[in-house]
Amino acid sequence: MIDRAGGLVVIPEGITFVNYTELLGGGQVSRAIMVSVGVTLFGTLFSMTVSVLAAYGLSRPGSLGHRFFLMIMMATMFFGAGLIPTYLLVQSLGLTDSYLSLVLPSAVSVFNILVLRAFFMGISPELTESARIDGASDLRILLTIILVPARAASASPRAGCPATRPSVTSSSATRSRPRPADSTSTPTT
Repeated sequence: MIDRAGGLVVIPEGITFVNYTELLGGGQVSRAIMVSVGVTLFGTLFSMTVSVLAAYGLSRPGSLGHRFFLMIMMATMFFGAGLIPTYLLVQSLGLTDSYLSLVLPSAVSVFNILVLRAFFMGISPELTESARIDGASDLRILLTIILVPARAASASPRAGCPATRPSVTSSSATRSRPRPADSTSTPTT
């Protein structure tokens, strides 16, 4: 802050919030904040829905053409089209100057789908088989059996964190434990 004489002041004389009231009172900034929050919430919800559904379909070994679609999706991960083709696609769909143009181009993230797919494949197939025997549909299996342990994995792609496996089997846990010292051996000094 600079005082009237032109010198630098470390501690200001008074605190005023007039600039904030003028900034937020005009309506443009508050509307921009609301649009940003709305697009972020809707985009996240839509992207997670698409990612979870795609990952579940790709994680089922008996699903039709899952390897083909997985390879196509991975190819798009390595070879992106760029900004101009994305704009031309949005323009040809008639989404120019709409909020959907902010959400739809980034709705499918192949990385998120691969992380969720790996997590879903780690869930025991016996759980889904027993639910199918009980008469559960694929949607019910996804919502009640697959997504319950996958809450952390479904949140982690959005947070940028790596996902972990749903559980550790007892055999792998015992292998990673250090062995106790042998009581008959002599200590080394």
